[in-house]
Amino acid sequence: MHGLMENAIYGGRIDNVFDINVLRSYLHQYFQPALYTQDQGGRRALAQDVNLPATNRIKHYLEVIKTLPDLDRPSYFGLPSNIERSAQRAVSSQVISQLKVLMRPDVSAGKFDKERWTKELKPILDLWEKLNQAPDLKKLDKSSPIHGGPDGPVASFLAQERQNAIRLMHIVKSSLSSLRRVLDGNALLTSEVEKTALSMLNHEVPSSWSSVWDGPEDTVQYLRSLAGRLMALDSWVQRASSKQMYKGVQLDMSEIFRPDTFLNALRQETARVLKSSMDGLKFVCWWKDCKFSVPHALIISVGELYLEGCTFDGRRLLENERNSPTVAVIPECTIAWVTKSSEDPYPAGDCIALPLYFTADRQRIVARINVPCSGQHSKWLQSGAALFLKQM
Repeated sequence: MHGLMENAIYGGRIDNVFDINVLRSYLHQYFQPALYTQDQGGRRALAQDVNLPATNRIKHYLEVIKTLPDLDRPSYFGLPSNIERSAQRAVSSQVISQLKVLMRPDVSAGKFDKERWTKELKPILDLWEKLNQAPDLKKLDKSSPIHGGPDGPVASFLAQERQNAIRLMHIVKSSLSSLRRVLDGNALLTSEVEKTALSMLNHEVPSSWSSVWDGPEDTVQYLRSLAGRLMALDSWVQRASSKQMYKGVQLDMSEIFRPDTFLNALRQETARVLKSSMDGLKFVCWWKDCKFSVPHALIISVGELYLEGCTFDGRRLLENERNSPTVAVIPECTIAWVTKSSEDPYPAGDCIALPLYFTADRQRIVARINVPCSGQHSKWLQSGAALFLKQM
């Protein structure tokens, strides 16, 4: 029964390993011998306040069905008490996306309406111009390349990340400058400028930008995120060159474009220090109250991680209350790579591996982080617990 449900009926439609784990927890909960045996009171508990009849007569089961409420309780599925807030947020996001589609102007290739284009696009052009007035961005625009090869994989990666960001900034600046000149009547409309303008009019990111960095889908958010990361990357490069990032300075991994690649660069540098293969290392994470140490100095403090589905106080996971926020920031943690033979910060039975996603849409995974809990792994799986980077 488990194999049929997991691999054929439901599992074949799931492409996220963490969703597969949720499915398995439901299968173990509802298809187990204990469900078909009576307790001391002659009851068989299917869910909270839902008991199966002690007989095999269908009318008794129909009576149980009739007693079920019209609206399913979140507890029936192991969901947190504040799941309605999360559902409302998801519905709101869908409504906003649909409204943006309805707001799209009736534009088509070959039809240049200067007045309409100016009205729709000038606020975006003004925003980018305002963002570029920041001193840090001006300094980056004129800075020379930084070659971090001799400093190790982490410094090399961040130097490359910085250069890619500057290249993207130049692409965006060139696109928007050309568009502004067309709208001001100082240049002719070209096919490239028209393509960029039509994408922005449709509330989409131009393909010439997204091909370099697949960021937010909204143009305004994309520009803000790009500017924020550009300004933050300079300090990342300096910290890596001076080794300050390994001295307890709290880092926010949402400030870089590829945090998953950054963790892999840290893995490579740790392998060099420990004279080990990369495959011989494992990723560990711990919090302040955990007495854990590693045999090297390549440890990093990470902050601005957000948790959905439950709360975390730095010691263990806690259930959400009905009035709890849907997403809450968790305490600063420490991460590192150690050899697979090393002890873990927490016993396997007292922690659960939660996914750390790039964004709240849960599409791309950065890492898997072991978070301490009081056992009951299925409860945290069914609650949909997951971590996210801060949204810039």
